[in-house]
Amino acid sequence: MSPLLSRELLDTTETREMQINRQHRDAVREVVQTFSITMPGSNLDEVQKTNNHFTVTGGEYPGGQLSKDNTLVSGLGSSSRFTNQLTLNNNVVLDGLYLTSSDQNSAALAVVKAGHTVVFRNCVFEKTVDATSYHIDLEGTTSKVIAVGCVFRGPSKATPILLNPGVAANAVFVGCFDQTGNGYGTSTQVGSL
Repeated sequence: MSPLLSRELLDTTETREMQINRQHRDAVREVVQTFSITMPGSNLDEVQKTNNHFTVTGGEYPGGQLSKDNTLVSGLGSSSRFTNQLTLNNNVVLDGLYLTSSDQNSAALAVVKAGHTVVFRNCVFEKTVDATSYHIDLEGTTSKVIAVGCVFRGPSKATPILLNPGVAANAVFVGCFDQTGNGYGTSTQVGSL
């Protein structure tokens, strides 16, 4: 009797229960793949021209650049950690991420390039090394940031959270918490502590 073709070749010497278990595992694997989960250590490779989406799980991720319009990066838990600088070259939404400094990155945790707007939702920014750099760096007077429900941690230095060469309206913090004691910098705060 020839093997049946399914998602994989079935071994006809297996019992019926073993075949059912294999088919169940295949079905579960296919459903999980539809979640577009990016595993720890993976780069965020934007393959589409616009509207890329990444769901990152717990673990460490390298920084890098996001340069396609309307990219969305969502963290599944507070342990979705980016330990190197994120450079944002287009309009991007980052949700539920933990951005932290490391031995390899004592510079700004996120850099927003000129002419683009980035939204941070429910993110934690933590400067763990003795650095005087900013948490977020807006390059140029036309880059903008909106932070909603974010927490900023780190050593108390004279450096504010944000480097913003533009006007205060270019940076809006809504319901955020500054645990550094350094202030937000040139920005607009609504319900932020």
